[in-house]
Amino acid sequence: MSKKIVILGGGVGGLTVAHELVHCDGSRYDIHIYERNDTIGGMARSGYKDWNGVKLPTEYCWRIYGPNYNNLREILKQIPLQNNPDKTVHDHLINIRDYLIADQDIVFKMNNGPKTLFDMRRAFKNIPLHQKWSVLNKILYCFMISNNRLNTLDNKTWKEYIDPNNSLCHDMKKYIIDIMGPYLGAEAAAVNVPSVAKTLESFKLFSRPISVMCGPTNEMWFDHWKSLLEAKGVIFHLNSKVVDIHSDADNVKCALLSDGTKITSDVFFCCMPVESVASMPSLKISGINELAKRARQLMVGIQLYFDKKIILANKYTAMYIPNSPWQLVIEPQGSIWDKSYADIADIWSIGLCDPIRPGLLINKPFVECTHEEIRKEVWHQIETSELSRHLPIKEVQILGYNIWDTYVFNGQKLDTHEPKFSTNKGTFKLRPDNQTKFKNLHFATAYTKTDTDMFEMESAAESGRRAARILEKSVRVVEIDRPLSFTFYRLLDSLLPKINVYKKFPFIFFCLGLPLLVLLPLVYLQRLVRRSL
Repeated sequence: MSKKIVILGGGVGGLTVAHELVHCDGSRYDIHIYERNDTIGGMARSGYKDWNGVKLPTEYCWRIYGPNYNNLREILKQIPLQNNPDKTVHDHLINIRDYLIADQDIVFKMNNGPKTLFDMRRAFKNIPLHQKWSVLNKILYCFMISNNRLNTLDNKTWKEYIDPNNSLCHDMKKYIIDIMGPYLGAEAAAVNVPSVAKTLESFKLFSRPISVMCGPTNEMWFDHWKSLLEAKGVIFHLNSKVVDIHSDADNVKCALLSDGTKITSDVFFCCMPVESVASMPSLKISGINELAKRARQLMVGIQLYFDKKIILANKYTAMYIPNSPWQLVIEPQGSIWDKSYADIADIWSIGLCDPIRPGLLINKPFVECTHEEIRKEVWHQIETSELSRHLPIKEVQILGYNIWDTYVFNGQKLDTHEPKFSTNKGTFKLRPDNQTKFKNLHFATAYTKTDTDMFEMESAAESGRRAARILEKSVRVVEIDRPLSFTFYRLLDSLLPKINVYKKFPFIFFCLGLPLLVLLPLVYLQRLVRRSL
């Protein structure tokens, strides 16, 4: 007899649960996915905007597929293309080889090769030596301490930790603090220390580059995934909004839809945004309301549609303007996708990452701007940046633009019913585990506690796999190990938790521990054995 599974939310986490369960040997599940929107994909979904009878692609904000996206990339390789089953969705990924950093009077490239280290010297050349030394020690300290001690730094923002006296120079703040908004997709002034430290630990020279899709995400990914899951028997219920979840002391009894329908199931997987879960009048999950408040973030994306192609030396690139007040990050989608739409010859998708600083032209933060004001300000910040001397942007005209339709200006501020989640100060201890206090309710979302430890698609895929493994122990989860080279430092810190060995002189202890690096091959072998079990 099959067991009924109800998945509440059709984003990456929920789809991963369904994917893993239907691919288990002898799968015996009757799986239903309830999604409030008319399409799947959650915040990663794409859509279309009608422009003079032409459908132009739109999205919440452009997104990357990082080099450490091991769980998600495995899944993408298991989703065949509808029109070409010999290929998979993973074949739709395009590698971004270079980031163009347009900073003041220079434009330099950043990638995962050793040349990046030399290019970054140009950005740090005017920073005082004592500030470089201070920041180096603080980053080393994070790498050297145990997991438990690192997670206790959740009570500090990265900004508070790195610059407690607000004394760092402009360039150091720009590349050590401000950049964390665009780099992590988090709120730079509020993101906690563990999330930043673990992300910095994941950076490796010569690792595979970041990737982007070669077209809109639903067209390139989610449509194919939906087709595969439906062929495996998964039933999708779109336009089905969950407004409450009823339970007794031990089990969830039913989920209530906005039309009054009650949904029963043997097992429920909660894959909804944290603010949706917090709004359930009958569901009581410890800390979830506070988590929704602390993690709330407004990160807006805008797509600009041009009359001419903006020619790039390397079309597979992305751009960042660190001196822009709104911290603009740009994906030149028209070039990367190699597509045009009628009179629209090129598309740029631009992320706005700083909701606090006022603009240069409008003199307001973007959360206080109308859509049209955002369009004007974003283009002004681009035109007045170093990109204007590096690229022929003054030769193009903007024929249209789009901001995701859930972002509405109410006359005073811009807001949305689906804000982004940010791993802000004080959120780690509030983030739920996959298993809840209810025997038949499991979380499968990017805001659960994961090895990835950031709100991103890989974390959603990891959480979805961990949740599915509660039912099926054979489900494989690719776990993330912290850097091998700091193993013995972390071991010593965990053995002496009350001493906090590295607090005052992390660099000196780092140097003292260098001879132990000869033992790292043994640790590496131990990791290989553990992963194979």
